[in-house]
Amino acid sequence: MDEMVKYFKTLSEIEWYHYNIYKRFAALEKDVQMRNKLLKFSEIELRASKFWNDRVMEHDGMLAEHSNHWFLTQWNLFLRRAFGSGFALNALEYSEEQVGKNLKKLLAMSKEKEERQKIMTFMAQSEGIEEDIEKEIIKHSNILSNIRDIVFGINDGLVEVLAATVGFAAALQSQPTLVFFAGSIVAISGTLSMAGGAYIATEYEAHLGKRGKSGTGLKSAFYVGLSYIVGALFPILPFALGFKGFEGIALSVVITAVVLSFTAALIAVVSKKSISKRILANLAVSLGAASVTIILGLYARYVLKIYI
Repeated sequence: MDEMVKYFKTLSEIEWYHYNIYKRFAALEKDVQMRNKLLKFSEIELRASKFWNDRVMEHDGMLAEHSNHWFLTQWNLFLRRAFGSGFALNALEYSEEQVGKNLKKLLAMSKEKEERQKIMTFMAQSEGIEEDIEKEIIKHSNILSNIRDIVFGINDGLVEVLAATVGFAAALQSQPTLVFFAGSIVAISGTLSMAGGAYIATEYEAHLGKRGKSGTGLKSAFYVGLSYIVGALFPILPFALGFKGFEGIALSVVITAVVLSFTAALIAVVSKKSISKRILANLAVSLGAASVTIILGLYARYVLKIYI
């Protein structure tokens, strides 16, 4: 029973947070229709929080206390300001998956027929609410597509330029300026390649009717190209500042890993994948590629005797 009460409290807390964040989003929303929908979602989440709090009261004899989640609230407000309402709604919907997992566990634990019926009824109602929210996300899908272009562009710029730059740095250990220029050439060529690929792919999708009118090839190429070159700046930054050899390599890897973890988290939200798994996968790929190119750079330096 104590385990069930814990899940009741967790669910009440999550729904309470969603109630508050939807209300904050509504206060910032300029579109009247969207504001009213957000207020509606807020009221629904409040009722859901009360539903679970009532379960706590039934089993524990006291109401659950709620925290204000200040940091998490500020984070979600930042996502809304930085990436728009579509992405912010997508991020909130991502957190709803935690509610679904807790509901399934709770249903498996519940032995009383009446309790199970209440939970199943609530789950059915929740699915309808999620469909309404999904519709709002779809309405903002054009903005979300641009965010995908930005996030994936930065991610590719980080991984590809890191791999190339640390390889150059291993071979040209005393020449950080040459490493910087070599890395910059890779960054520029990668930017042009990525932007061109995004343009062709988007125009093809538009021709097939898979993308909205705002998803033009030029716009996608701009977002992908710009974000790629921004991501590429981080791996080459230490060498631009004069760091050389393994000191520059270490700093480049650390900076890239930090930024990569952030972008991986954003990618996970957009694609609704596990954040921790996405971060680990991205770090494994980028650091694995960096390790291979470092070995190749050392091979060029010591075996082929390329000293510059």
